[in-house]
Amino acid sequence: MLAGGETGGAASRRRIHDSHPGTVGQSFASYAIVFCVLALPWLRVATHAAPSGYLPNPVDQRLVVWILAWVAHALVTDPLHILDANINYPAPRQLASIEHLASTQVVFAPVFWLTGNAVLGANVATLLSYPIAAVAMERLLLALGCGRAAAWAGGLIFALGPERVPGNFMVLKYANLYLPLVALTLTRLRQRATRRAAGAVTAAAVMAFLSSYYLAVMAVITMGVWGVFELLRPGPGRARFALLATAATGAALVLLIVVSLPYLARPEASAEWTPPPPWAYLLQAVRHTKSIGYLPAVLAALGGMAIGARAEGARRAAARGLALTLLGHVLMFGPAQPLQGRLVPLPFAVIAASPARFFRGAERFVVLLGFGTALLAAAAFEAVPRRFGRVARSVVIAAAVAGVLITRGPGLVGPSFEEFTPQSDPIYEAVRRAAAAEGPGPLLELPAFSGIQAQPRFPHGTQVDAMLGSTRHWLPLVSGCFGCYPPPHQALLMRALARLPAGDAVAELVDMTHLRWLLLRPPADWLRPELLAQRERLRRLDQARLVLTLEGWELLRIDSVPNHPEWFAAIAAGPVQGRTVLGAPLVPIPEQAAKAVVLGTNVPFLARTATPLALGVQVTNVGTVTWPVTTPVGMPHAYTVVLLVRWWPADAAHDDGAVARAEQGGLRHEVSPAETLRQTMWVTTPAEPGTYDLEVAVRQEGGARFDGVGNLPLRARIRLVAGAAGP
Repeated sequence: MLAGGETGGAASRRRIHDSHPGTVGQSFASYAIVFCVLALPWLRVATHAAPSGYLPNPVDQRLVVWILAWVAHALVTDPLHILDANINYPAPRQLASIEHLASTQVVFAPVFWLTGNAVLGANVATLLSYPIAAVAMERLLLALGCGRAAAWAGGLIFALGPERVPGNFMVLKYANLYLPLVALTLTRLRQRATRRAAGAVTAAAVMAFLSSYYLAVMAVITMGVWGVFELLRPGPGRARFALLATAATGAALVLLIVVSLPYLARPEASAEWTPPPPWAYLLQAVRHTKSIGYLPAVLAALGGMAIGARAEGARRAAARGLALTLLGHVLMFGPAQPLQGRLVPLPFAVIAASPARFFRGAERFVVLLGFGTALLAAAAFEAVPRRFGRVARSVVIAAAVAGVLITRGPGLVGPSFEEFTPQSDPIYEAVRRAAAAEGPGPLLELPAFSGIQAQPRFPHGTQVDAMLGSTRHWLPLVSGCFGCYPPPHQALLMRALARLPAGDAVAELVDMTHLRWLLLRPPADWLRPELLAQRERLRRLDQARLVLTLEGWELLRIDSVPNHPEWFAAIAAGPVQGRTVLGAPLVPIPEQAAKAVVLGTNVPFLARTATPLALGVQVTNVGTVTWPVTTPVGMPHAYTVVLLVRWWPADAAHDDGAVARAEQGGLRHEVSPAETLRQTMWVTTPAEPGTYDLEVAVRQEGGARFDGVGNLPLRARIRLVAGAAGP
């Protein structure tokens, strides 16, 4: 006999009836009605806005929309180059610097292909994730032996779990629906260890692994924990289950690795990372644990006591929920925590030392924690004694559901909505038509504020807006996502952008990117008078021709021939060992080929001591070898060519032992034979007043000294005073 006097046969028939496939549609419909009511204000703005939530980085939502749109676009235009996203052109494989969110295309892509509206597609995918997550959880609980009411309530609690209230597009980055889905397929494989059931495990795992890399880690952990529980279940077929489960999971992991090779090949994948202090992990863990909600947390605590309940479904849900909840908590505490004055390693340290080291935000394991607490809450419902009667049990569960809806439901839409204006702004459609008429080419939208440089008017920056706008014309963008791993040439790009509208800055952009189109935002978006003056000078560039004006926006066509075609080719090829970002070999320059002439363009006669001094220099390569200059961020600078600045007292010998001050300055970019580079460099003057001889010479790190015949360094005599410099 089971709890409440129910016979084993009756319980078996109830479980079969409760989990009958014919009820899946009914369950989805019931959840869909609930979430349509809760999300009604959201539905009304789904074509152009989304809840703003409480996102620490407002760029993230827009970035998710662009990722989804790019992948959907590439799938039907050039699937073999899906990783070559249209940002940071011409750098290759730029999607491998972010995410791909591939599984979400099942819902997003059809909407986007039909409407061309990326915001609507993202909203549809996000909103549907709630009832789908609830159904997946309900199906799992039914398979564990829970009754229909307890399973339905558990599904609702899971769908409204942490990182999902308030709703926003980041829900798609932590698509929790795959956690119960992979667990369900493993449960069914244990019930019937067939190849078809193993195929279902592989399919569910592939969908989970390709939804996002954060979710992939959590899915692997879930499958490991769940697989152990299923292996320990009494009954025949353990060995076959273990074999099929291992093979099915392994096949999905192999596919994940193959898809991830471009991601793993990036320099950032092997870069060292210094984790924050233990107390930072602890604070984040506490803050994110609160996002579960007080009532679900209470229900989960009650469910923990159901581990000894007479009802089989309650015991199974409680045991697994308790294991996942504890593991989620421990993982949220980071790689180590202090105990009695010593740091104790924790399971997250394994992740931090593995290829999954990209999972730096341990607090995101609150999604795994939410899966565990939902299991525990369902166990609490299932453990209500059956002797109370069906009506009383239903009243208890209904009251709990009502409490969850009252406390969690209204927060689904969040405090406000964020408008995605690039989706409807007519300028981007006009850009598409202009490019179709005059020829496509790389586009730069200005001003180029990033999320890091956010202004009150643009809390998310302007570049991510340019990315969203590009989903309507799909021209390659010269710049792009500043919050992602940067392309190797980003420092060069940023320096060129900072110097606009200087003619040599435009020339550098053309050389690096083959810039064709310049899109100037309306004057009101330039924020400061000096920026507005920059806009006016850009409009009058000799290389630019005005193509269209629309609501304050102006589109200019840049007609320039690249002077350094090798720069574009090097950036497009991606990083190459032993070469600079712009393609010059990182090798010692022969002394006979190392010749430079350095002239000054604004060298003062009088300056202050121990202060920065802006020094205009003109550097000419009169040798026969291109000077290597640019290396990716974080890479060694061996064999790069620099400017060596030295100061000697005027009455001292000009040898290394008498130098009063020495420092190095960087060149802006590679310098080819017979090429002259003009730039301003900042040097710091010596601390003692007096008359000094200044020398600026070219040197190669670990290579040529540039001191043979034909070299002419800049030499000047400057008097330094302790007070303000005179005229």
